[in-house]
Amino acid sequence: MNGEVGLEEWLDAVALGDGYYHRCSSGHSTLPPGDRCPECGSGLERRPLPSRGELRSYTVSNVSTPEYDDQTPLGIGIATFGSVDVTARLPAVESGRLETGTTVRLSVEERRSDGSRIPVFRLDR
Repeated sequence: MNGEVGLEEWLDAVALGDGYYHRCSSGHSTLPPGDRCPECGSGLERRPLPSRGELRSYTVSNVSTPEYDDQTPLGIGIATFGSVDVTARLPAVESGRLETGTTVRLSVEERRSDGSRIPVFRLDR
Protein backbone atom coordinates (compact mmCIF):
# COMPACT_ATOMS: atom_id res chain seq x y z
CA MET A 1 0.00 0.00 0.00
CA ASN A 2 1.34 3.41 -0.89
CA GLY A 3 1.55 5.45 2.35
CA GLU A 4 0.15 8.58 0.71
CA VAL A 5 -2.89 6.75 -0.67
CA GLY A 6 -3.47 5.14 2.74
CA LEU A 7 -3.13 8.50 4.48
CA GLU A 8 -5.67 10.20 2.20
CA GLU A 9 -8.16 7.36 2.71
CA TRP A 10 -7.64 7.61 6.47
CA LEU A 11 -8.11 11.41 6.46
CA ASP A 12 -11.34 10.96 4.45
CA ALA A 13 -12.62 8.48 7.04
CA VAL A 14 -11.68 10.75 9.98
CA ALA A 15 -13.41 13.72 8.30
CA LEU A 16 -16.59 11.64 7.99
CA GLY A 17 -16.41 10.52 11.64
CA ASP A 18 -15.36 6.98 10.66
CA GLY A 19 -11.71 7.05 11.77
CA TYR A 20 -9.91 3.75 12.11
CA TYR A 21 -6.61 2.17 13.05
CA HIS A 22 -5.05 -1.19 12.25
CA ARG A 23 -4.32 -4.06 14.62
CA CYS A 24 -2.43 -7.28 13.96
CA SER A 25 -3.13 -10.76 15.35
CA SER A 26 -0.37 -10.23 17.95
CA GLY A 27 -2.25 -7.22 19.35
CA HIS A 28 -0.02 -4.43 18.01
CA SER A 29 -1.98 -1.30 17.02
CA THR A 30 -0.71 1.08 14.37
CA LEU A 31 -1.22 4.34 12.53
CA PRO A 32 -0.81 5.55 9.83
CA PRO A 33 -2.56 2.89 7.79
CA GLY A 34 -0.44 0.25 6.11
CA ASP A 35 -0.68 -3.34 4.98
CA ARG A 36 1.76 -4.94 7.46
CA CYS A 37 2.42 -4.57 11.17
CA PRO A 38 5.58 -2.46 11.64
CA GLU A 39 6.50 -4.47 14.76
CA CYS A 40 6.04 -8.09 13.64
CA GLY A 41 5.25 -7.99 9.91
CA SER A 42 1.90 -9.80 10.14
CA GLY A 43 -1.27 -8.69 8.36
CA LEU A 44 -3.51 -6.00 9.80
CA GLU A 45 -7.22 -5.79 10.56
CA ARG A 46 -9.11 -2.50 10.40
CA ARG A 47 -10.69 -1.41 13.71
CA PRO A 48 -12.86 1.64 14.53
CA LEU A 49 -11.02 4.52 16.19
CA PRO A 50 -12.77 5.66 19.39
CA SER A 51 -14.48 9.04 18.96
CA ARG A 52 -12.64 10.56 21.93
CA GLY A 53 -9.05 10.37 23.08
CA GLU A 54 -6.98 11.55 26.02
CA LEU A 55 -4.23 14.11 25.45
CA ARG A 56 -1.03 12.54 26.79
CA SER A 57 1.57 15.10 25.74
CA TYR A 58 1.82 18.33 23.78
CA THR A 59 4.17 21.13 22.87
CA VAL A 60 3.61 24.65 21.60
CA SER A 61 6.10 26.42 19.35
CA ASN A 62 6.07 30.21 19.21
CA VAL A 63 8.77 30.38 16.53
CA SER A 64 8.03 29.80 12.88
CA THR A 65 9.40 30.04 9.38
CA PRO A 66 7.84 32.77 7.18
CA GLU A 67 5.46 30.40 5.38
CA TYR A 68 3.92 29.33 8.71
CA ASP A 69 3.76 32.75 10.42
CA ASP A 70 -0.05 32.71 10.25
CA GLN A 71 -0.07 29.46 12.25
CA THR A 72 2.07 30.57 15.18
CA PRO A 73 1.82 29.58 17.95
CA LEU A 74 1.74 26.02 16.65
CA GLY A 75 0.61 23.24 18.98
CA ILE A 76 1.28 19.54 18.36
CA GLY A 77 -0.11 16.82 20.61
CA ILE A 78 -0.21 13.08 21.14
CA ALA A 79 -3.48 11.56 22.32
CA THR A 80 -4.41 7.97 23.11
CA PHE A 81 -7.54 6.70 21.34
CA GLY A 82 -8.17 3.24 22.76
CA SER A 83 -5.01 1.24 22.05
CA VAL A 84 -3.40 3.60 19.55
CA ASP A 85 -1.61 6.94 19.89
CA VAL A 86 -2.41 9.68 17.38
CA THR A 87 -0.26 12.74 16.68
CA ALA A 88 -2.10 15.83 15.45
CA ARG A 89 -2.05 19.62 15.38
CA LEU A 90 -3.60 21.60 18.21
CA PRO A 91 -5.16 24.85 17.00
CA ALA A 92 -3.43 27.90 18.49
CA VAL A 93 -6.68 29.22 19.94
CA GLU A 94 -7.03 26.05 22.02
CA SER A 95 -3.40 25.38 22.91
CA GLY A 96 -3.42 27.95 25.72
CA ARG A 97 -6.17 26.03 27.55
CA LEU A 98 -4.62 22.56 27.45
CA GLU A 99 -3.36 20.16 30.02
CA THR A 100 -2.52 16.48 29.82
CA GLY A 101 -5.57 14.34 30.44
CA THR A 102 -7.83 16.67 28.41
CA THR A 103 -10.39 14.82 26.29
CA VAL A 104 -10.01 15.52 22.57
CA ARG A 105 -11.74 14.61 19.32
CA LEU A 106 -9.91 14.03 16.06
CA SER A 107 -10.85 16.03 12.97
CA VAL A 108 -9.29 17.13 9.70
CA GLU A 109 -8.60 20.61 8.37
CA GLU A 110 -6.79 22.18 5.45
CA ARG A 111 -3.41 23.72 6.06
CA ARG A 112 -3.54 27.39 5.03
CA SER A 113 -0.02 27.45 3.66
CA ASP A 114 -0.44 24.76 0.99
CA GLY A 115 -4.01 23.39 1.10
CA SER A 116 -2.95 19.92 2.26
CA ARG A 117 -5.14 18.16 4.82
CA ILE A 118 -3.87 17.43 8.31
CA PRO A 119 -5.24 15.74 11.43
CA VAL A 120 -6.28 18.19 14.16
CA PHE A 121 -7.39 17.71 17.76
CA ARG A 122 -10.42 19.61 19.05
CA LEU A 123 -11.27 19.94 22.72
CA ASP A 124 -14.26 17.80 23.65
CA ARG A 125 -16.78 20.17 25.15
